This record gives sequence, structure tokens and C-alpha cells, in this order.
Amino acid sequence: MWLGGLLISVLAALFAVPHFIDWNGYRGVFEEEASRVFGRDVRVGGSVNVRLLPTPYVSFEKLRIADTSGVTGAPLFEADSFTMWLSVSPLLKGEFEARQVELQKPVIRLAVDRSGAPNWTELAVRQGRLPFTPADVSLNAVKITDGEIAYDAAGVGTLARVTAIDGSLSAQGLRGPFSFRGVAQFDKRLREVRLATGEVSDDGATKIKAVVQRPDAGSRHVLEGAATGLFDSPNFTGGVTSN
Repeated sequence: MWLGGLLISVLAALFAVPHFIDWNGYRGVFEEEASRVFGRDVRVGGSVNVRLLPTPYVSFEKLRIADTSGVTGAPLFEADSFTMWLSVSPLLKGEFEARQVELQKPVIRLAVDRSGAPNWTELAVRQGRLPFTPADVSLNAVKITDGEIAYDAAGVGTLARVTAIDGSLSAQGLRGPFSFRGVAQFDKRLREVRLATGEVSDDGATKIKAVVQRPDAGSRHVLEGAATGLFDSPNFTGGVTSN
């Protein structure tokens, strides 16, 4: 959902800026619109590259989304580079289809403060002010290279960390369904991962199924159940089977 919102911000900013110019000079247009959509400061620390014809293309280097909780002292989301190619025909119908997205070294830092409030509670996709907003959003393929997800608690430190995430993510809309297939490292071992969710409801509920395998050991673990309260106080009910 964050990624879908970021894509909307990118597209709205593109249509607000004149063609055939130095796009780095208009970095602030994207930052302002993206910050408004997310309700968090969004910054681009590197260069901006855009091509509108024959295939719409945009890339940002050193992308950051701020964390307002202060638990980790680092951004909630950051990536060395964010690159996106758009399908042209859906745009003519007011739909937004990202034909391909590439994220190099994306990092998501989830955290809870001392009261147990998560740092993503107030993060949402809001209506922007720029003139073009697509009616629908779909992500055909999001290629993730060397990604990382960390979960921290105030006063405790890092409770969980998944690194070396490589794979492909897809989503039919801003709220899913989502699917991921790739590899990731935790407990110092590389594992094959497949993840699928249902569409996320207004109250933050969805079904989740994940399959994790260790090729070197031949083990397979399947987690299946339902998640609730994803937007404020997450809870999971389900079980794990192993073989």
C-alpha cells in the first residue's frame, strides 16, 4: 500500500512539471506531493531521471520516508534507487499500471514505542493536490534486490530482522491481494519464501499464507491464518505446519 501510494505521488508530480527540462531542479515538486500523500516527510537525496516517451519511465536515487516515532532514529523506509516503468494504454483510461518497478536495497524499519503504538499507525495514502490522480493502481512486478525488514521495540532494540531479500512482488490494487516469491535470510540462513494475502479490508484485516523452505535442509514450513488491525494494532490468528 505504501508503494502504491508512492507511485501515485510520482505520477502526479510528473504531470505537474513541464516537459524537456532538468528534472533534478523539480525534485521538490515530487517531495512535496509525496509528503502530502503520506503525511510524512519524503526526500530524494540523489538524482531524478524521467522519460515520458515512448515509454513513461522515472527513477529516484536515495529515496527516504521519515519515521515520526523516533524509536530507531532512522527512516521508516529508504531505498538506494526506485525505478518505475508505466504502461501507456491504462493511463488513457485513468488507470495506473506499473509495468515494472525496481527497488535497489530497500529497507523497512517497523517499530513500536514504549506504549506499544506502532510507527506506521498514521501512515496512509491521502488525496494529493496535483491535478492528475489515477482511478486505480496495480503493480505487475516489483523487483526487490537486497532488501531488508527490521522490527524494533523502544527500550529493547531489534526483535527481528530479515535481510538479503531478493524476489518479485505484485499487487492487484492498493489494498491487494499481494503476492511475493523470492528468497530471504534470517537466522543466518537463506530461505525460499512464497507469500500471498487477500485484499486488506477497511479495518485492516486480511488472510495470509506463507511458505518458507530451506533448500539445504529440505524443511518446509507453512504459516496460514488471518491478520487483523494492520493499520493500528496488528494481531494474527493461525498456525504453522512443518515437514
